[in-house]
Amino acid sequence: MPPPLKKSRLNDQGFQSAEENTSSVEFNTGFIFNIPFEIWHEIFSHLTSRPIPYCYDFVKCALERKFALRALSQTCRKFRNHFLWEQWNTVEIYPPDQTFPAVFIDQSMIRPFRKTHEILQYKCQGLIQTPELGAYVRKMTVSLETRRCTPEILEDLARCLHSLPNLHTFQITDAPSPMRTRLKNVFSRHRYPKVHTVSIPRFAHHILASFPDVKTIISNRGEGGPFLTPIAKGCFKVENLEGFTPDTQMMRRLIKTVPNLKRIKFVASSDSLDLDILRMLSSFKHLCEIELRAPSNMTPTRINENYRLKVSIEIARKILQSQDRPRLVLHYRPYRSDFIQPWSMELDVYASPVGTHPGRVSATTSRLRTSSLSHGNSRP
Repeated sequence: MPPPLKKSRLNDQGFQSAEENTSSVEFNTGFIFNIPFEIWHEIFSHLTSRPIPYCYDFVKCALERKFALRALSQTCRKFRNHFLWEQWNTVEIYPPDQTFPAVFIDQSMIRPFRKTHEILQYKCQGLIQTPELGAYVRKMTVSLETRRCTPEILEDLARCLHSLPNLHTFQITDAPSPMRTRLKNVFSRHRYPKVHTVSIPRFAHHILASFPDVKTIISNRGEGGPFLTPIAKGCFKVENLEGFTPDTQMMRRLIKTVPNLKRIKFVASSDSLDLDILRMLSSFKHLCEIELRAPSNMTPTRINENYRLKVSIEIARKILQSQDRPRLVLHYRPYRSDFIQPWSMELDVYASPVGTHPGRVSATTSRLRTSSLSHGNSRP
């Protein structure tokens, strides 16, 4: 027969004593506090979050990681010291209807503020009044898709950005055309020299003048034409462009506007990208990284089957071969009708012909990972 189970000592009310209960908990969970923070960071990287740049193919995201971090930071003092800064590292202000499963939703937070503009004003004023939390913020994502964002609310947003001393990445996911004039009038009076990465849609292009030292500009809606005028007027340090879909005329303006371009990432697939546009990239003397997008339903093993993609890769290789430490990347972002998971592939610039040295393939999972623009995430 198995040995009898050891009975716990109970007090007069029938409950286990507090001392024995505490020691038991410490014995079972004490090892959690000894786990290296790098392991925690890797775990959280697998939780969903709104990517930077924002991909509008994935609408419902951004809550799983956010609420998991908030729950951990409120568990105990040790967890709060570990995860509070991680929770506030990225501030996301999104519409209340863009939600994940209800288990991750704090209804007490959403219920009093049912409109995006109310959430935006509430969080901006809160960050202004709590500078100890504002010091943690490195990245900020806001949605301005509602037309109720008055100039007063946008002014609160502009003042909030000044209260974030370590902010380096700013993203606007949605901005309708009526917001264009309001954003221009409000942000024209502000400058943010510490922000070096900006991801915005086309109708928010006027705010680029407020970021004179920006180095990375991302058009998260794939339309970069309106960006060239504010870039030419005040953004002279731009080195990386992403999300642009240029034609011949726009490429000529890019050559004059961004002479120090080092990296460009196309969102248009190689099937729709004009080969003459690729050849014009040779005019950029400092260009050392080109990222192409694979066509629909493409896998790394089928690159040689697409003739236009092979030609695009060869043109990009010839442009990069004269540069120091060149990098050529082929990425795939699934279309709404595709069932292939996202993947990226670094190609050997000096290999010829295509396919003799395919390079390294990095296939991401179907769950969104944290953004690749995560520089500056080291713990303060």
